[in-house]
Amino acid sequence: MNVLEVIDSLNIGGAEKMLLSIAQALIDNGVNVAIALGREKGNGFDLIPKDVPVLELNRNNVSLRQAILKFRNFIKTRQIDVIHVHGSSVFFVILATVGIKIPIFWHIHQGRLVDSSWLKQKLYLLAASRVTGIIAVSSALYNWLVQSVYINHDNIIYLPNFPRDIVNYDNNTTLPGISGKRLVSVANLRPEKDQLNLINAFYKAKNLNEWHLLCIGNKRDIKYVKAIEDLLEKLDLKDRVHLMGLQKDVLSMVKKCNIAVISSCTEALPVALLEYGMLEIPVISTDVGECSSVLHRGKFGVIVDKQNVDKLALALDCLVNDTTAKERAKAFKQEILLNYSQNAFIKKLLFFFEALK
Repeated sequence: MNVLEVIDSLNIGGAEKMLLSIAQALIDNGVNVAIALGREKGNGFDLIPKDVPVLELNRNNVSLRQAILKFRNFIKTRQIDVIHVHGSSVFFVILATVGIKIPIFWHIHQGRLVDSSWLKQKLYLLAASRVTGIIAVSSALYNWLVQSVYINHDNIIYLPNFPRDIVNYDNNTTLPGISGKRLVSVANLRPEKDQLNLINAFYKAKNLNEWHLLCIGNKRDIKYVKAIEDLLEKLDLKDRVHLMGLQKDVLSMVKKCNIAVISSCTEALPVALLEYGMLEIPVISTDVGECSSVLHRGKFGVIVDKQNVDKLALALDCLVNDTTAKERAKAFKQEILLNYSQNAFIKKLLFFFEALK
């Protein structure tokens, strides 16, 4: 089987991590994989598996017609059997494949779609009616699609994310702060990730006076980053909260931290949560998307209400002194290995491809 993975760019976020992990897993299962990038390479371009053909459409700098012709030619010359498209790239793929009989599988990562505007929902539902199959990364997304889309429900599956294989760490990674007193958040700096709430809670917590907070993620949302920087100035936290930007060796950095946080106000199933678990880092998460379910309602980590500074601050204070935190983190890793494995994911995905193509 020849599979084409399609995404706008590889500026690393949850969807981009999943594309790279899926590509490698498909290759390991004997599938021929190619990747098409709609707009730009992104900082994760160097992470593409070796010898994978890459189509760069560069849509920001060429006409739509040129991009479509280039895409159609690539499909033909590479004898692509299945297109697996991620996120909003589906609109380009649908347009570019008009008149071509080829199965399109749409992987929807955006948990916020459920709560988005009426117009955006209608556009996405229209796209959903034009593809062969849909993969939802959360049960909320799946239920929304089943209730809203006028297509065969057998063509929609719920397939939760899986974490990358974690093999090696760089023990020489240097981080700001004090060893044993580091809090980490891996998420692009955007309003829906709600780093403002996390920073306010960090400031309000009583037991974190010597702790440092590391925020690792894309800083492309200039307006939101400015709001964060203004808050740090106001709270006099510039020396203890570090906006690290995008990092390639994220896992080595997280491994040297002591508490990991998901502070989002909307999510599907963040890959970062599963990676925290695989690294056996005690976790606090807001009650969004699949987070509470994955953490078994608090059995494997602390769950707090979203956008609630007081409860997040209290959770941070409690977890610092929780003698059972490390044991719960170890149990969370076993839960992930049992129920969120790469092998189980790829088997279901390939079966879905074969059943509908």
